[in-house]
Order: sequence, then C-alpha cells, then structure tokens
Amino acid sequence: MLRPLTGRANGLAGPSARTRVLLVLGGVVGVLVAGYLTAYVLAGPGIARGTTVLGVSIGGMAREEAARTLTRALRDEARAPVPVRAGAEARSVRPATAGLRLDVAATVDAAAARSWNPADLLDALVGGDEVPPVVAVDRTALAARMDRLADRVDRAPVEGGVRVKGTEVRPVTPVDGLRVQRRAAADAVVDGYLDPDRTGPVELPTRVRPPVIGQRAVDRAVAEVAEPAVSAPVALTVEGTTVQLPPEAIGAALVLEPRDGELVPRLRGGRLHAAVAEELAPVEDPARDASFEIVDGTPRVVPSRQGREVLPASLAAAVLPVVITSSITATRRPSSERSTANAPVRLRSRAARVSPVCGAVCRIRVQMRASSATSTDRTIQWDSNAA
Repeated sequence: MLRPLTGRANGLAGPSARTRVLLVLGGVVGVLVAGYLTAYVLAGPGIARGTTVLGVSIGGMAREEAARTLTRALRDEARAPVPVRAGAEARSVRPATAGLRLDVAATVDAAAARSWNPADLLDALVGGDEVPPVVAVDRTALAARMDRLADRVDRAPVEGGVRVKGTEVRPVTPVDGLRVQRRAAADAVVDGYLDPDRTGPVELPTRVRPPVIGQRAVDRAVAEVAEPAVSAPVALTVEGTTVQLPPEAIGAALVLEPRDGELVPRLRGGRLHAAVAEELAPVEDPARDASFEIVDGTPRVVPSRQGREVLPASLAAAVLPVVITSSITATRRPSSERSTANAPVRLRSRAARVSPVCGAVCRIRVQMRASSATSTDRTIQWDSNAA
C-alpha cells in the first residue's frame, strides 16, 4: 500500500509561498521607491509652481532667479518704516536703523521645492503655497533702537494736586505713567516687520503706573478744602481789635501736601500773619532778647523783655479748622478727638530768650475761641491774660 508523501509536499509548498509574498512586497517597495525618486527628479532644483512670498510669485523659478525677483519686488516694502504704538503714543521704526532686513537667500531656501519631505514633493508636483519671509535681525541694533524709542515714550506719572491763585482754585489732573517693556517690544517689532497679516500699528507692550494722588483725592480736596477756604474772609478779634483775613491771603497760605493717597491741608502761618501784621501792630508787643550795648566805653546789659504776639503757627492752627469743611488732617485723629470750632485751645506766645544775667521771663498764655466755621460767620477771637 502506497502512502502520500505529505511531509515532502508540505515542505516544497511552504518555501514557495513565502517566496511569492516576499517578491510581491519587494515589488511594491520598488514601485514606491521608483515613484518617490521620480517625484524628486521631477521636482527639480527650483521653486514649486504657485509659490509666492508676500504676494510675489516665484513659482517654477530657479533659486537665483527667485532671489533676484524677491529683491526687486520687495525692496520698498522691506525698507518701509514699521508703525508702532505704545499706549496713546504713535511712532515708527525704520528697519535699517533697527537692524531688520529681508533675508532673501534664507527665504528662497525656505521656498525651495527640492526636498525629501513628502509634503514638499507633493507641493512641487501639484503647486506651492504662500511662504513667509525670513527676517534677519541684528539684536544689538534693535535693542539700541528700542532704548531710544522708550526714552521718548516713557513718562513718569503726574500726581494730582490743587493750586490756588488768589481765590481761583485750579485742580491738577492726575495722569498715569507709562513704561515700554523693551525686550517684549523688540520681539513685537520683529514679528510685525513684513507680516502680511498686520493691518495697523504694532502694539508695543507697556506697563502703566498710576499716580499716588488720583482724581478722587483731587476732587475731594477741591470740594472740601480749597473752595471753602477762599470762599469768604475770616474775622480775627485780638484784644478787642478786629481785622479781616482776606480770602486771597488764605489762598496764598494754603498748601495741600500729598500724604497716604490724600491731599492734606496746611496753612503757612507766616503768610497769614504778614497779611494782617499792620492791623495787629497796635495790640502786639514783640518780645526782645537780652543783649549788650556799649555806653561811654562800658558794656551794659540790655534786659530782655517779654512780648505778646499772635504766633504764626498758632494763627495757622486756629484758622485751618474754621475755613475748611474736610476731615482730612495731617495727624488723622479719630473724629471724636478732633478739636471743634468752639473748643478752647491753649496756645503759647513767643517770649524772649532768657539771659543768665536777666533772670526768668514770664510767658504769656493766649486763650483762643473760634466761632462756627461757616462761610458767612468765620470769626476767631483771641483773649490773652498774663500767667
């Protein structure tokens, strides 16, 4: 009985099938390689058809021709100033002075079609795309240009304030400060140069610095301090003599000092006193320091003399709460601790300096009472008695 040679048959069939599979795979790979090489050859060394740079067509050109075309067509655009804006400031940057230029050779290399990249080969066969220009940057020149631009644009904040001339109150409007962020601004200029999508000025990054004294503080100082202070005269009654402190004198003495975000009022007592010095002369007796004089060749002591005066500092302290309606004070005491217009305040007058040969000098204490601090009845009475 004959048996089939199954083992031998299987042995012969196995290698034959594998060979056929390998041959098929080898053929497919060969076709792909041949097609890839053919596409690479057909792409050629030039630029893919349909390729443009900033709207300039260089498709199908050799590299040298494409470079000449871009240089000629984009000369004016590459030299045109770049408009920039920092806050509300509008400026322009010339590429030549900022170290910016179109790198034609690098742009052509970027647009070249001959590449092993399958996407580039496909573009070469069916048509190219818009290629962005390559920009060459001199960072040293660019940084120097940004420094010059920032020096012109940067500004310190303008603090709010109040000025008084005569009886005219003039508020000073606060203005924000501005500072260009120079490194970020340089990058923004590079990105905006020859950018086909740019439709307006390049916005430069800036940092805004607000003033310490803002508009709210200015408005409050005008309404509660400056305008009430010059709205009417103040009557000063000293030892039965009444004099008028005019609004112009109050305005000339008024100072609004910035402190903790507010404009704190202060009166210069010297100016107040000077405005009524002639009228107060009959009731004031200035103190005199002890001194020496030569009489007939012999030194003689001239004794000191106590005086009675309205001290400028005391006058300022008395007038200020009468002429303003604000609670803004330099000491910022709680309202329950502030002196009211009718509260008695003890003030010390100026006395002569003590000389060793003259003995002690009595000091004069002055008792001051102020009436209601209204614009129609602004009166301060001074009564003095020797201690």
